[in-house]
Amino acid sequence: MAAMTVSLVNIDGSSAFDDSQQRVESLVAGHNRGRVKEDRFALRVTNTRDRFEIADELARPADLIHVMAHGASAGILTQQRIFNLITMRRYNIRVLKNYWKYLSVKPMAKCIFLDACTTFTSGWKRLLQETIPAGESVVFIGTTRKVHFDECEAYAELLYNELFTARPARAGRLTPHHFKTAHSQALVNYKKTEVFGAYHDVDEPHKSPFRLATIHGTATY
Repeated sequence: MAAMTVSLVNIDGSSAFDDSQQRVESLVAGHNRGRVKEDRFALRVTNTRDRFEIADELARPADLIHVMAHGASAGILTQQRIFNLITMRRYNIRVLKNYWKYLSVKPMAKCIFLDACTTFTSGWKRLLQETIPAGESVVFIGTTRKVHFDECEAYAELLYNELFTARPARAGRLTPHHFKTAHSQALVNYKKTEVFGAYHDVDEPHKSPFRLATIHGTATY
């Protein structure tokens, strides 16, 4: 059994997001090279604009769900419009919830990383709370503002590297505590990067846009 299963969902599919996706794939492949099966990280990659395929993948069991997209208003992720050749598509978390309820399935993950602009808001957190099953909780990582690709790539690389070195529990799996610890250490290292210095928030110059919270679910499925 792998130490962690990652579900990487690329909703946008543009070249910039594909590059970010490939960076994660390379990170995981590099970690797994030469390791025994029990030390390996399993990675599922979904690169699609199909709402049903996205909903199906997000309902599959995973330790970490890493979603790459453009963030819009609370509960909305979008695909970029490129010179009017691609019509912007909107993905509403409320629609996903209704689909899951219809199929009697539910999202199952220890940690959700919404790798998109401005996802760490009260509106997003409330909607996630209404999506996570009652009695369950999930570690949530989001962003407090508009973020650039190199910011997200730098933080994601540091987060994954911390998870790679985490010591699994006796059952051989990572726990919510591992994700919280990995995030905290990733932030320490992130603030030492040139990227942090280039894009730091003018109002909060010492704070990273990547924040963590524990979401306690209230949904019934």
